[in-house]
Amino acid sequence: MNNEFKINPYESVGDIRFGMAKDEIMALFGKEPDNISFDYLQRTNMMWDNISIKLNAKELVNDISFVDSKYKIFYKDISVMEGSGALIKLLNKTEKPLNTVGFKVYFAVGIALTGFGKSKEDKTISVFSKELIKLWKE
Repeated sequence: MNNEFKINPYESVGDIRFGMAKDEIMALFGKEPDNISFDYLQRTNMMWDNISIKLNAKELVNDISFVDSKYKIFYKDISVMEGSGALIKLLNKTEKPLNTVGFKVYFAVGIALTGFGKSKEDKTISVFSKELIKLWKE
């Protein structure tokens, strides 16, 4: 697995594409997940280190999240975890985010952020597929 991930809204994060099947994800990582659980939507949540891949009921990728990642994650040319102030300024130019359950959600690009403010909580970026837009807006 590459240590750099480029966000392509509603398409992919690095080599991980929305709609990939569970076996494709397993092959991409080359090993079993460190942990498998189910979220409140009954989606399968597979974790490798601090990367979370969520699968819908058809076992297809619909959410990719990184928590305080050691990986290099880029949106445009901004390093997400290191240049969070620049990222938020850029995203805020795109649209006013929905603030919900501690996340700033940017629907124009399919990105949800938490921990990027002044608090000391872990930084988390979730990149989601179009199928989750309605869910985030509920």
